[in-house]
Amino acid sequence: MSSLYDCAYKLYSGQAVNPGSLIAHSATSCSGLIYNACVKLLERFDSLSSVERSYLHVLLSSCLNTI
Repeated sequence: MSSLYDCAYKLYSGQAVNPGSLIAHSATSCSGLIYNACVKLLERFDSLSSVERSYLHVLLSSCLNTI
């Protein structure tokens, strides 16, 4: 989970990062589904609209609060 937040922090800070290195979890739990949704959004971070970035914020917060 820490690599997810590390990747998000670097992307928001404008640092170079490869979000493709994040590995999707099995989608058998709520936290797995939320994590995978975050990974998909981070993979296309540069092309996200403001609404999609807001959605990513909510998902990252949800991921943190469900663990």
